[in-house]
Amino acid sequence: MIDADIRAHIELIRSLSKPGCALSIKALTATINNTKWFEPDGKAKGIRASLHARLVHDQLSGADVSRKAILLAGPPGAGKSTVVRKLLDETPECYLTIDADIFKIELLKEAITDGSYESFIKPAEVKKLEVVGHRFSQWNWRP
Repeated sequence: MIDADIRAHIELIRSLSKPGCALSIKALTATINNTKWFEPDGKAKGIRASLHARLVHDQLSGADVSRKAILLAGPPGAGKSTVVRKLLDETPECYLTIDADIFKIELLKEAITDGSYESFIKPAEVKKLEVVGHRFSQWNWRP
């Protein structure tokens, strides 16, 4: 059973994620809206494009990319890892795994390091809620 405080926080996140709200995918603070990073058409600019290229290079470094790929998507707990283990006869070490979460973490680290997390990405509504005790992340990475 979910604790009442957790349930209330989930509802708060849902309400902030609705269209037009602070955490919606089209919010003004969505990274795609950062004109220092992206063109109006969504193409990454200069340093952001370089960052994206570096992250891809780091993931593919030393890999044989001429082989076939298996692409899986779904929410946590959907069974993606189970399917991969069954498809690969439980020998995943022979395959390169690219996890979108690794890219998200690296992008977040960069945003914290360059100051854009606090100055651009984090909405004012979230900052106000943090001041009164709401926690939006348990991840405390700092450069």
